[in-house]
Amino acid sequence: MASASDAAAPTAYPLPANIADLDRNARQHELFKHLFDGNLHHTLLADAFASSADGAVHVLDVGCGSGLWAIDFARRYPGCKVVGVDSNGSEFPPADDVPPNVSFVTADVVAGLPFADATFTLVYQRNMVLSYPTASWGPVVKELKRVTKPDGYVELVECFFAPQRAGKATGKMSAWFFSAMEDLGLNAKLAQNLDIILDGAGFKSLSKGVRSAPSNWSGPVGETVAADMRAIYVSLAPILKQKSGLSDAEYEPFVDEVLKEHAENKSFVNWFFANGRV
Repeated sequence: MASASDAAAPTAYPLPANIADLDRNARQHELFKHLFDGNLHHTLLADAFASSADGAVHVLDVGCGSGLWAIDFARRYPGCKVVGVDSNGSEFPPADDVPPNVSFVTADVVAGLPFADATFTLVYQRNMVLSYPTASWGPVVKELKRVTKPDGYVELVECFFAPQRAGKATGKMSAWFFSAMEDLGLNAKLAQNLDIILDGAGFKSLSKGVRSAPSNWSGPVGETVAADMRAIYVSLAPILKQKSGLSDAEYEPFVDEVLKEHAENKSFVNWFFANGRV
């Protein structure tokens, strides 16, 4: 089994694994389906998934959290076998709540996945930019490639956490955020380079794209994005206050000012995706 563990010591995930974060992830999953027109992937394998029977096609969801994507995929393609893997198995749903073609495994991809070479037709990974140390990304993607079948795909989806059309307060918050993540050994700007990472690992037939969502304007979608951004700022308050020099009394009003700017400037947040064939 290949291992990415020699690349860097694991970095603790900076966002809390609690009920509030589970709610945030559930909102974000629905947002993703909206942004991507209901699509759960962007590969050329839809026909293979639809025609699969008796678990002939295996799909892996890396960093699956509470398993929302894995469950949705399994319900849409009942002939596929879907495996969700996460280093924090406490978030996995009860077995009674998932389709029979879904299973969950506790494992850390940085240390190496517990699967044989060429097991999966699709390996899907989303929202892991704050989970892997910067130096581990190359080895991690090679590990994803190892467990993917020839002509199978790996797809990566990540948020770029700096809202666009930003005002002064938003620009400051973004700068503090990226600097704080860098101090933790994380490259939070990596979302813009997913295709470059896949190319470096030797993937073929690369495809990439971006989807944008309003923050704090344009109805329910904008409200969801703003709530997501606020939840991140609140969760990371201890390190962002330290980075910014803001006091406890100053921090929450500053977050309010940031989100007010989003509405006034019609700011938006970008999600980048890229996939490549083995």
